[in-house]
Parts: sequence; structure tokens; C-alpha cells
Amino acid sequence: MSSEGIFIPENIDVLLFGGCGEIGTIFKKTLVESETPLFAPPHDLIDLHHSEYVKMLIEGLKPQMIINCASYSGEDEEIIRHTNSLAPLTLSEICLSLDLPWMHVVRNHPARSALGRTCEEAVVAIKDSESKCYICKMKSSPEAFVTKCLELKESGKDHGLYEL
Repeated sequence: MSSEGIFIPENIDVLLFGGCGEIGTIFKKTLVESETPLFAPPHDLIDLHHSEYVKMLIEGLKPQMIINCASYSGEDEEIIRHTNSLAPLTLSEICLSLDLPWMHVVRNHPARSALGRTCEEAVVAIKDSESKCYICKMKSSPEAFVTKCLELKESGKDHGLYEL
């Protein structure tokens, strides 16, 4: 299947959001090297702020897992809130309704910054939800972090908060 010149594999194991950022790029490279069928839509193809479209995409692609690396660290507090809190909460609700496991990637940010507060609010809300989410907080180098996240994905461990 393809959309506007973008190749979309038939059987997707991983749907990766935020695949153009630093961590998402490492996830994408690692998954491609391991020959894992994945789709990492560019931001201009899918806007995580449009929940109905996101749900239709997920339902249509039927991935085995979603990995969310999408993040915004600019100055606009409205975009910070939407991208780092509301979008992950929407993914949590969608994944819960579809009984789909997913992974939410969180980098360290100063706790008193708008970004730090917003990310922590999302982590608490996702932990309190019933969704099958691995919340992965980055505590190591980006490459080691991605390796640990993918090992966690394959481990069969319980969903929850992991500092990797």
C-alpha cells in the first residue's frame, strides 16, 4: 500500500510516531536493520493532534505495537501541551480501545519547565490508565536507551514505567 509516494508495508509490526527526531531516528534505523516491518509516517502526513485520523490510521494499518517518540521542545506552551501530553493521552485511549500494546518515550527535562511538567503529567495519566503501555524514561545514551526499549518490548515484562 502507498500514499502520496510513501511506501507502507502490508504487515506492520511497529507504527512509529516521531521517527524524524533524534530518538525516533535511532529507533527507525535499529528496526530497519533488524528487518522489522514498520511505518514511520512523517509529521506532514499524520498530525497526532487529530485523534480521529490517528485512530483510523491505526485501525487501518493494524500494527502489533505503537512506539511514540513524538515530542516538541520549542517555546510555544500550547504546542508543548498538545504534543507532549494530549497526544500521548489520546494514543493511550486509542490503544486501550483496540487492546494494542504501545511504548511512550520520555526524555529528561527540567522538572520546573513547562515541558518537564507537561511530560510528567502525561506519564502519571498514562500510568493511571488501563492501556498496555511501556513508559520509557531515558536515563542513558540515546543508542543504549533505544536498545533497552526494544529489549523491553521483546521481554514480555509487565507494562508500566521503566527508567532505561
